[in-house]
Amino acid sequence: MIALSCPVRGCGQPLAREERTLRCKAGHAHDVSKHGHVNLLQPQDKRSTDPGDRKDAVLARRRTAERGLTRDLIRRLGDVVAPHLDPEDALVDVGAGDGFILDALQTRLGCEAWGVDLSREAVELAARSYPRLGWIVANGDRRLPFPDGAFKAVLSVTGPKNAAEYARLLAPGGVLAVAVSGPDDQAELLERVLGSARRDERDRRIRELFEGHFTWRETLEVTGGYELGRDALRDLLDGAYRGVRHAARQRFEGIESLRVTLSHRIVVFEPR
Repeated sequence: MIALSCPVRGCGQPLAREERTLRCKAGHAHDVSKHGHVNLLQPQDKRSTDPGDRKDAVLARRRTAERGLTRDLIRRLGDVVAPHLDPEDALVDVGAGDGFILDALQTRLGCEAWGVDLSREAVELAARSYPRLGWIVANGDRRLPFPDGAFKAVLSVTGPKNAAEYARLLAPGGVLAVAVSGPDDQAELLERVLGSARRDERDRRIRELFEGHFTWRETLEVTGGYELGRDALRDLLDGAYRGVRHAARQRFEGIESLRVTLSHRIVVFEPR
């Protein structure tokens, strides 16, 4: 089991479990919640009193996953990381959200698994749903409370893009998989409610951002078309980062069903 590090600035000592408290030798204490997760977010690591995704967005994404709309993405992620992981190894998902994807991967792989997210709401839901996994509230854009080289696989699924930190966390022979939305992801829905779709190729920017710390191996495309009803479409909108504006929601009211493309690109890296 990976020993967490104290997140207090200038400390970094290992944390030991004492009933429902994690404590380092310097005396810094961090409460473990009744659901088993721990909030290690420090004041300097947040810009608001309650950072991260709001509860309605977290729940919308969970419903989207429960409809099976992330099944192909989960399968391809598993195919990428499985050759690098034995049962005694560990996997971390930075920006794990409600934990649905990480739980599915851990069920397939059988390894130790940790999920990190900035949202207290997301981590609480993940810990309640999947208590056998490790869950931490922390900022993935900062130093995370894990030792160097702790993981044989690091995931970022539409999450933080902290290349230097992922390089620190990844063990030799490990793999990093960064999943981003594809250029046609939800294009039909976005065109109806926003007037245009994104159409940007985020995977190219990821390669440029990470090339100083990793060697690019391959980019995989995961794309599918789905006929979705009103509730499923609403969850896609509500699960989007910061949601959509009121005017766009008014345009959504006229949609009862729509065939929508869901698309991701998985950019796979190896440590230098």
